[in-house]
Amino acid sequence: MKLKMPHIFSGSALGHRRISFGVALIVCSCLCLSSALPAASDPSDLFLKAYQEFQNGELLEKKNAPDEALIKYRYTASLLSQIQKANPDWQPTVVSYRLRKTQENIGRLELLHQSSSFNASATSISQASQTSADVPSVSITPPLGNSPASFKNIVNSPHSELKQLRLQLNEALQENQRLAAAMTIAEAQKQSALVEIDKIKVSLVEAKSQNSEAQSAADLAREQADRMTRLQESSQSRLTELQRRIAALDADNTVLTEENERLLNKLNQAASYIQESDKIRESLAQDRLALYKSERASQKKLKQVKDNDKLVAKLTAENQELATKNFGLSQKLADVQATIAQANTRTKNAETALKKLSEQQNSLLSTPFPKIKEQGDKLQRDQSHMSAGQVTKPAPKDVPPSVSNDASFPTHPLTVLNTSVALSKTLPLAIPSPAPAVSLSTSDELALPPEKTSLAKQAELAFKEGRLSDCESLYEALLEKNPNNASILANLGAIQSQLSKYISAERILRKALTLNPSDPFATTALGVLQLKCSRIEDAIETLHRSVKLDSQNFSAHNYLGIAYGEIGRLEEAERELKAAVELNPNYAIAHFNLAVLYSTQKIPNKNLARKHYVLSTNLGGAPDSALERLIH
Repeated sequence: MKLKMPHIFSGSALGHRRISFGVALIVCSCLCLSSALPAASDPSDLFLKAYQEFQNGELLEKKNAPDEALIKYRYTASLLSQIQKANPDWQPTVVSYRLRKTQENIGRLELLHQSSSFNASATSISQASQTSADVPSVSITPPLGNSPASFKNIVNSPHSELKQLRLQLNEALQENQRLAAAMTIAEAQKQSALVEIDKIKVSLVEAKSQNSEAQSAADLAREQADRMTRLQESSQSRLTELQRRIAALDADNTVLTEENERLLNKLNQAASYIQESDKIRESLAQDRLALYKSERASQKKLKQVKDNDKLVAKLTAENQELATKNFGLSQKLADVQATIAQANTRTKNAETALKKLSEQQNSLLSTPFPKIKEQGDKLQRDQSHMSAGQVTKPAPKDVPPSVSNDASFPTHPLTVLNTSVALSKTLPLAIPSPAPAVSLSTSDELALPPEKTSLAKQAELAFKEGRLSDCESLYEALLEKNPNNASILANLGAIQSQLSKYISAERILRKALTLNPSDPFATTALGVLQLKCSRIEDAIETLHRSVKLDSQNFSAHNYLGIAYGEIGRLEEAERELKAAVELNPNYAIAHFNLAVLYSTQKIPNKNLARKHYVLSTNLGGAPDSALERLIH
């Protein structure tokens, strides 16, 4: 019996061939994908590559290229699987999520691909059925031993199974061709991917660096936020404390206001008295200056007359001597020779005397005014017996006023002892030793003639005797004849500061510092003036400059400690006062100020206060009953 049939295979044989072909395709795909995998072991590099391939797959899918998109997704899945195997602890949640999304896309595209392949296979099978009509018939002779019934079952196998087998065969062939094309595309993508990997690595390094910088900035911002939080808490606690203190101060405000009004009335009376005294003093100073000028003019004329008389007497004697010599010249040649010898001797004696006079003049010009340390000791003795509730009494007439009349130290937290007591032992303003004494400079300025040296000595004497107005007038007279003498300017400014002529004194001291900026005496005098005028910050800056100019100036250290105490900077005040006593252990004033500082601290140190108070009194400082009550 002859049947017109296409090639017929048994179902089991065709199934085995399909399985073998599928296995071969899977092995080939795995080899291609494994060869395309990057050799990088860094999970971040692998993940970055997988993310880029996933994005490329989505882009290809949008461009209606599902086959190429499927290849990208499968490559992405292999990279993510490699990360999970090699580095299971690296971002497991992110990797699992990305792998799940990739597998979902792969399943969706494979399902779409199978449906399209089925349609194409059905078309090819129908075409094959049409062409099978031309296939020559095959004579099939049933084998011996087989019954006609079994052969009939084979011949009558369903036509649908044959179509399905042909459809699967065509699908496998198409899959083989597609995989071959995919391998070619994958190889090209491999090369481009390697280049892209290098670029991405560079970008990743930059991104890591930027991430590190951003992390540092975030840490800094967190630290600043914590610091601001702590500052806010501290400010809140300080605000609470200040509110409590304000409430306590308000309770005493009424009493202080009444006391202030009473003191204000007294100050107004004192101010009017001072103004009247200043007018009288200025009038007396002008009278003294006029008398001085008149006296100087008379002295000059008298001296000129005396000089003329001496010159006439000398010329007369010389004329008589010459007449005598000329009268007996011819007869007394030997006497003339003796006279010449005597004249030579007298010439030498005159030169010697002239040299001594020149040395004496230079000595007078270079002799500075005494530093008047005894004036400070006298001030300490005269400023005793001050009570805790009274302001400092005026200094005696023969002692220059000190800063204690205008400034106080320390201002906090002195409650029992009046603030003026703290400065009752400060140095006299005129001579802040060891700055240059109030004397004329001879190193960088012209020597003064004898009459100016006499004025300088008179000014020195007036200062020692406490006649400050006379001393001021004498220095003004010296300044008229030598207006650019920095030493005279500094001395005049210091005297005017003691006379409370602060504006004029500051102008003169600044002019002196313009002429000689490195003069520590003028710098210290200016700082003390600013301290007396309650310009504490300016005083601190000026006195710092004075200490830099002369680090051994213990008086400047003492004034600087007073200035720090005025604004409550007690640690700096203690440091400067200690420096003063280290430079001059016999400095009674600084010991007294240290005793006040230690006894009026928030937590008083009575041992140190007693130590420095005893040192102050042993060095000649006057006892103070109010301070003794604090330290005992």
